[in-house]
Amino acid sequence: MKSQISRLSIEGMGCASCVAKIEKKLRGIDGVSSADINLAERTARVESLPNVLENDIIQAVADAGSYQATVMHDAADEENKHKAEQAHLQYKIK
Repeated sequence: MKSQISRLSIEGMGCASCVAKIEKKLRGIDGVSSADINLAERTARVESLPNVLENDIIQAVADAGSYQATVMHDAADEENKHKAEQAHLQYKIK
């Protein structure tokens, strides 16, 4: 059976412990074969069977702690995420 790849933007992550908690929850979903998180980019790549719903993946991230995930479907989503992060960093600097 062919697998599907979901790319997520994750808010609220700040350390390696956060990454470990989220990866554990994602890998615990029946049908997920891998979950890799990039802390620096605050993104996740989840490989799963086609019957795994994106809503279940998003809920698993939320269940790991105070984290929010959104699915990035295309390059525009990734660009919007980047712009939001830049705005947030500018706000923190002020």
